[in-house]
Amino acid sequence: MLKKVLYNPFAGMAFCVLYLISIRYLQSIYEVKNIMVYGRGYQFPLLFDIMQTAVMWLPFMILLVNCTLRKEWKLLFESSKKVIQRYWTGFAVYLAVLLFVLKSIGLGDMHYDISFIHVTVDMTPSFGTYVVMEWLYHMFESINSILFLVFAPFLYCVGLMILKERKKGPTGKGSERNI
Repeated sequence: MLKKVLYNPFAGMAFCVLYLISIRYLQSIYEVKNIMVYGRGYQFPLLFDIMQTAVMWLPFMILLVNCTLRKEWKLLFESSKKVIQRYWTGFAVYLAVLLFVLKSIGLGDMHYDISFIHVTVDMTPSFGTYVVMEWLYHMFESINSILFLVFAPFLYCVGLMILKERKKGPTGKGSERNI
């Protein structure tokens, strides 16, 4: 059942967004905890930034490394072409909605504004509200998150296409094991 759901490209887009939300939420909790313990001027080590970026992009880096080691660049480019041809309207709608949401959320000092429904949420200082504000910053203001939201669904679909092509094998009839 889960395998069938994950082979749906639109479920994959939702999975990528939920994956980013969870990573950024955990990062926000960690950062706010350290800021409250060490003070507002606390600088996070470069290794922390590298590790959180690696965790975020790890599934897609595995795909690229796997294609590199197997020398399957042709399969990677053909799968990318097929994904663009097959799902370009879905990606266009996704990117339009993403742009709309990114432009609609405004962050301030202990408040955020959702402009398309004309709502401003004022928050009182507490651990939870600092985590929410840090999470909103990471989701809507971070270039790394925006790049992930733009490219991750495409890379997810390319990965699925590569898995389907590998199952078919070189003859297109099914996977054959060479022992």
